[in-house]
Amino acid sequence: MSTLAAGAEPQPLEAFNKEALIKRNPHADFAAVQASRPDFAPNQVWTWSKTPNPAWEIGDGANPGAEWRGKEMVHIDPNAEGREGSWDFGFVFVVAVLLLFWGLPFSMLCKWKSGSENGIFEELMALSLELHAEYTNWGTPTSWSARLTFTWGAKVTSNYKIMISSTVPRPIALVSTVSKDGISTNLSPFSYFQNVCQDPPLYSLSFVGGGGICDTVQNLLETGECCISIVSDWFIEAANYTSTNTPRGVSEFALAGLHASPALVVKPSYVAEAAFSIECKLYSQQEIFSRRTGQRNAVMVLVEAVQFHVRKEAIDPKLETVKIDMLRPVWRAGGITYGTAFSGFELPRPDAFGGVRLAKKLDERGFVKSKVEGQ
Repeated sequence: MSTLAAGAEPQPLEAFNKEALIKRNPHADFAAVQASRPDFAPNQVWTWSKTPNPAWEIGDGANPGAEWRGKEMVHIDPNAEGREGSWDFGFVFVVAVLLLFWGLPFSMLCKWKSGSENGIFEELMALSLELHAEYTNWGTPTSWSARLTFTWGAKVTSNYKIMISSTVPRPIALVSTVSKDGISTNLSPFSYFQNVCQDPPLYSLSFVGGGGICDTVQNLLETGECCISIVSDWFIEAANYTSTNTPRGVSEFALAGLHASPALVVKPSYVAEAAFSIECKLYSQQEIFSRRTGQRNAVMVLVEAVQFHVRKEAIDPKLETVKIDMLRPVWRAGGITYGTAFSGFELPRPDAFGGVRLAKKLDERGFVKSKVEGQ
């Protein structure tokens, strides 16, 4: 039965289905793939191990056997033609007219026209939901006059996928900068680092600490450029040593035994040992002040990716998804604790709500309820 109160506005069948555009799940039959895998171990406990190379010394660089030399790299321009292609207005308008003419619930139309939930009409369903203003209670469009908007579409899925598959789980950004006069370089690790947006492709970096400004921040704010390399287990000790308190002008690259690869767009180099690196330009900055003392405690910057660098063996043929088993990222926890990612599972997002709502009769069964205070 319907849960709408008398006089209430008709409820949409579902919200905008962004998942149909992203296509997160790479498996045609996820149930079969999952059935072939070992059961999840709910009783597993945290396991301590030695560092990958307890004998590491200054200047050792990447660990023995890492085989990072000679790996072919793929260089990806996030703004290249094809990575940000937009939907064609005329094509979508024709689809909208056809949907209006047929007057069918969207989920039914998608299945009927494509024969499956992975066809082109399934993909268009999410976009079509943006094209109308009013529905009947069961999702039949009644007016198309108000909202011809193209707010997300398929234009940014490539950059979105490469960002979320490489910035995992709380990774360490090994940030390279060059001084304004071009004489001094700096290489330092930061774990206050995360994805922010895919259009434009933005990352956040937060530099915490009162008092004087660190070399990385000064260089970045003065030049507007940096490179970020994701830290993997085969050079974690070297990356860690770049955090040592060297005076300005002393090369962290040399002390750590790491190698610099020339960037294509910006002046700072990126770390050659890294499987994934990002050339960035400054997008914005924000000083953060203590509520207690009023002292500046941090500077947060947003940087825009202008070039990705990834090992060819570590990315899919579409140049979208970084392979976590090849990236082998190291993540940062509290204190001096670090971790690696060597096990995991896949969990698809729920099917489009409109189809499930109708097929499983969720309204009649009392599952569809209005939100109340506190929910």
